[in-house]
Amino acid sequence: MKAKNVLWKTHPLVFMVMVFLVGLVLLVASLFMPGELYGALKTFFNELGIAIIIAAIIGIGIEYGLSQRLAEDAFKASIGYILPKELRGELEWIYKQEIIAKKHKETVTITPINDDLVEIVVEINRTLENISDHTVTYVPIIYIDDWFHTEHRSKIIEFGWTGKNGDRRGDYDITHDECHLQVIAQKNKEILLKRNESIDVWYKYKMTKHSRDVYTDTFLLATCDPFIKVVVPDGFKTDVTFALHKEEKKKQQGTNKYQLEGILLPGQEINVLWWKIEDAEIWMREKD
Repeated sequence: MKAKNVLWKTHPLVFMVMVFLVGLVLLVASLFMPGELYGALKTFFNELGIAIIIAAIIGIGIEYGLSQRLAEDAFKASIGYILPKELRGELEWIYKQEIIAKKHKETVTITPINDDLVEIVVEINRTLENISDHTVTYVPIIYIDDWFHTEHRSKIIEFGWTGKNGDRRGDYDITHDECHLQVIAQKNKEILLKRNESIDVWYKYKMTKHSRDVYTDTFLLATCDPFIKVVVPDGFKTDVTFALHKEEKKKQQGTNKYQLEGILLPGQEINVLWWKIEDAEIWMREKD
C-alpha cells in the first residue's frame, strides 16, 4: 500500500509556520477572554499558545540548521564516493567558497617603450557577492609583480571599492616583498557582507614586460563569465586564453574583446599573449 504524503514530512517548514500560527491564535484568543468567566480556560489557552509558539520557533531553527547540515553532508558523501581521495579535499574547499565574482571586466592596454620593452596598463572592475548563508568578512587585496626594469617599475595607479551605502573608498596600504607589490585595505577597513550582499572593487596598475611576452591574471575568487579587452598598437597581435577552458567557450565580442562563457575557479587565470607581427613573420620564414 502506497503511503500518503504528510505535510510535516514533505514541507516541514510550512508545517512549523502553521503550528506557529495556531499558537498565535490561541494566545490572542486568551487575551480577549474575560477572566471572571473563563479564568481556567483563559490560562490554559495562554500557556498552550506560548508553548506551541516556542515549539514552532525551535522546530524552524532545527529544521533550517539541519537541512543546511544535511545538504553539506550529502555533498561530502557524494564526492567521497565519486572522487579519489587525492581530490576530495580540493573540491570540498571549492564548495566552501563564500564570495564569488559575479562580474569581471578588464582592459589591458599595451604601449611600446622601445624595441624590446612594452608598458601594460591593467584596469579591472569586479562585482563580488556573498553567496554563503551567513555574514562574511572581506578584505580588499591585490598582488602585482615587478619585473626589475630599473627605469620602468610596476606601479599601483588606483585601488578602491564601493561600500554597501554607495560610498567609494580608497583607503589602502602598499607593501613590497622581493618581487611583488601588495595592496591591501587599511586595518579596520574590512567589509562585512551579509548574505546576498555585493560590492564593486576596481583597480588600475602598470608594469613593464617584453615585446613578446604574456601577462597572467590569477584570481583568488571564483569568477563568472569574465570579459577582457586588449588594446594593442599597430604592428602587434594578441591572443587570450582562460585557464584550460576549451576554445569554444571563449566568445569573441569584437576586435581583441573576449568573454568566457563559464566560470574561472579560484587559482585559475586569464592569460594575455602579444607579439610583433614582423618578428612572427621572420620566425615563420626561419622555420620553413
